[in-house]
Amino acid sequence: MEENKNLKIGAYIRVSTEDQAREGHSLDEQLDRIKAFCKFKDYKICKVYREDGKSAKDMKGRPEFQKMINDLCNGVIDTICVYKLDRLTRSIKDLEEILILLEEKNCDLVSVTEDINTSNAFGKFFVRLVILLAQLEIEQTRERTIMGLVGTVKQGIPIGKLPLGYKRDENNKDPKLRKRAIINEEEAPTVRRIFNLYLKGYSEYSIAKILKEEGNNLMKWKDGAVYQILNNKLYCGDIEHRKTLKDKETIVYEDVVPAIISKEVFNDCQVLMEKNKHSFGGSLNYMFGKTLYCSKCGSLLCVSSNKGKNIKHYICKKCNSRINESKVEEQILDKLSNIAEFNMALTYNALMVDNERLTEILNNVELEAPDERLKERKEELRIMLDDIVINDIEHKENHIKKWEDMNYEEKRTFIQSTIEAIYIGKIKGKNQQDYKVRIDKIKFKSSQINLFFNLIRKGIVDMYCNNGVSCFTMATIDNKEELENYLARLRKHYNIKVIEIPIRGDEWKSKKKSDELDALIESVVNNPKCFKTIKVPRRNELLKGKFEKELHLHLCLES
Repeated sequence: MEENKNLKIGAYIRVSTEDQAREGHSLDEQLDRIKAFCKFKDYKICKVYREDGKSAKDMKGRPEFQKMINDLCNGVIDTICVYKLDRLTRSIKDLEEILILLEEKNCDLVSVTEDINTSNAFGKFFVRLVILLAQLEIEQTRERTIMGLVGTVKQGIPIGKLPLGYKRDENNKDPKLRKRAIINEEEAPTVRRIFNLYLKGYSEYSIAKILKEEGNNLMKWKDGAVYQILNNKLYCGDIEHRKTLKDKETIVYEDVVPAIISKEVFNDCQVLMEKNKHSFGGSLNYMFGKTLYCSKCGSLLCVSSNKGKNIKHYICKKCNSRINESKVEEQILDKLSNIAEFNMALTYNALMVDNERLTEILNNVELEAPDERLKERKEELRIMLDDIVINDIEHKENHIKKWEDMNYEEKRTFIQSTIEAIYIGKIKGKNQQDYKVRIDKIKFKSSQINLFFNLIRKGIVDMYCNNGVSCFTMATIDNKEELENYLARLRKHYNIKVIEIPIRGDEWKSKKKSDELDALIESVVNNPKCFKTIKVPRRNELLKGKFEKELHLHLCLES
């Protein structure tokens, strides 16, 4: 560059957020160095462009840079002067665009620190070399950062502020683990309640309203806050990285923090959230809102009502089909007989399982943990379950209602909390009103089916049952020491009576004996004070000349 006192210098200074505290990078320090350089060269600074807290990644996101380029194009300045080249850009691609523009406008670029100018071929080459090295440094720093992030995340340490329901493990004896996330037991019940309410069909707005009315002051409750909780995978134990970056693939680190809710519950909520994006107004007030699908075209049915007669309908717009809600309800009951069989279908057995009362148990279980860790907690969970059942018996609570005894809201809540989809068809009759509804398929929510039965398969938690008369639990214990320890612990807390009924393999061959045994078992199980049935398997053990198949122990509360 020729010495020219008439150069119109534009001084560009920039500092990113991470550079704020670094020596030599402050805006004032950069400007002082540029002024000293220009004074030495006898150049005049026409304009200063101050870019505060802006990244080098995106030139379009730097307003002062855009002003400078605009002034360059309009002849306000003809030379850009920077303290250091990486203040302008660290991208070889962006640099090429700048250099091409400078050549077109017959303008130059000057760097104080590197003593660079672009008025000759060597200067242009050297500029590109410096930027190439700067870009290499960025890539290496990014790789080191990612490696450090992966190590941190795998230790259960989320980056940034923890959401509601978690806190840092500040009291951990190991200083390295004090930043890891652990469950905040005072806040976690609110998180679980939000997920449970959403699965029952309540909207984000309705949930926020409920929490505010209840006086929950853990945070300012708005629908946006509820949405963020429902959409945060951290609650089921996973950490997501790059989730907010549109041009980057999200990386998921599974099971790195203790889960507040199960993956099944989280996934069911995501399915429902996706469904709600295409939902239709007023669905919350309909018994089968957002659960009915057309068997013919697969579309989700929207809701409609005859306001004058208060008659509710579901409509398939593609097939131009309109179905009365009462006909859907009739067919549900006709297919499943009553609420008892509804639960039977849900639980794949002949006993009624009250999922609401199991929440306390399931929320204290890490399903993804190794079986050994779960088995260590077996006794604790068993006693917890017994306490719930015995409390129900002592207070004469019955949490299962027959369908005809439920009001509309209870029916709607039951449908919304247990069923994901009902595929239905319409069988035409003689006239427009004379038609029947055909139910082709019912898909239950995985969170209602899988959680509890995963534990039962592992032998961790006993079956919780309700036969409409009383509630009780069932367990299989084949370890004599485990059985004796369990009974001894129960007797410390409750006054119980143990009724033993041996089941012999050959007795089942006689219908009379089988009926007598069934009647005996039924009389014991239907005893409202009976809270537990324990099956003790026997293998090749003779009792009075007959093989004993298993022993049933029925535990009853004594007054």
